Amino acid sequence: TMVLNVGSGGMEVIRQVISKLLHASVRHQVCFIGVDISSAAHEAAKENLKEFGTLVDMQEVEILDRSACASILHRSYSKFVVILCKNDIFKMSEFFQPQEFDLLFHSLFKHHLTQAQKKHFDEMAPSLAKIILEYDGYCSFPHLIPHTITGWGYPPLLNGAVLSNLRYSTPDELRADTHAKYITFFK
Repeated sequence: TMVLNVGSGGMEVIRQVISKLLHASVRHQVCFIGVDISSAAHEAAKENLKEFGTLVDMQEVEILDRSACASILHRSYSKFVVILCKNDIFKMSEFFQPQEFDLLFHSLFKHHLTQAQKKHFDEMAPSLAKIILEYDGYCSFPHLIPHTITGWGYPPLLNGAVLSNLRYSTPDELRADTHAKYITFFK
């Protein structure tokens, strides 16, 4: 199973998934590929996943392609492999076969893109994976309140939370722009 996490950051979602899978009877190798151009994000991911020790084979490469991925997976004896890379997400199709990934997902990522980049990403993503899951915020004044309260004592976090919320699309914009079959808003 191949899972592509774009804008992977600290890979908290992957940490939770691996934690659950360790208690399940997974019989095949699962590869999680985290794509993020930030070295700080890679360091955060390594720190976040170190609790698994040798149960997870953690690899880091600058640019990952199909051949390098296959080589890493062939050499690994671990059931869970995490590969961190800095690929340009808009050029992933140059390095991998169509729908080579079983799942492409991202969380709290797309609001960092321009409108043109979002459109390009939405058009490109289905060619990379069989299933696409997107989790991002949406612009909502009531959602600013908890961000403000929790970030109040930490000005950099407060500033980031408020600015991120303001960059999110509104529910109406998301409905108009999406090509998704399903869209759900948590309130």
